[in-house]
Amino acid sequence: MSAAESAVHCQLLPLRNEHLLLPSTVIAEVIRFGALEPMEGVPPWLLGRIAWRDRAIAVVSFEVACGEQIPAESRQTKIVVLSAPGDNAQLDFWGVVVQNMPQLLQVSEANLDMVEHETELHPLSYCHVIVNGKTAIIPNLSALEERLLASMPG
Repeated sequence: MSAAESAVHCQLLPLRNEHLLLPSTVIAEVIRFGALEPMEGVPPWLLGRIAWRDRAIAVVSFEVACGEQIPAESRQTKIVVLSAPGDNAQLDFWGVVVQNMPQLLQVSEANLDMVEHETELHPLSYCHVIVNGKTAIIPNLSALEERLLASMPG
């Protein structure tokens, strides 16, 4: 199998200080950041809800979920709508805030290197990688989805 045949179409999502690396198949759409409907009694990383395709979807900050401060909003701030990896009808789509437009790329063994860590990774991160010279986090979307389901009211 050639490198082109084994490449995975991915998107590099810019956070404040890092990037998330996700397969394009989990990304439903990238939308403009808009006014969020607040939610009562939720953790600070669950920023609220936004209207998307005739439904209200939860929006999270990956940085805040990992214990960092919430990034400042700018004109470049976007919401990446993800299709949830689990089979829960209550949470089929949700959004994550990013600091700019995601970058499309193809990831293969030729342009991907693992980053070794001396410390333990955050539970929401599978690993850190270097792809095309940029460091990125491969997030544990299932763990984030579980936290989201446990935190949502009703």
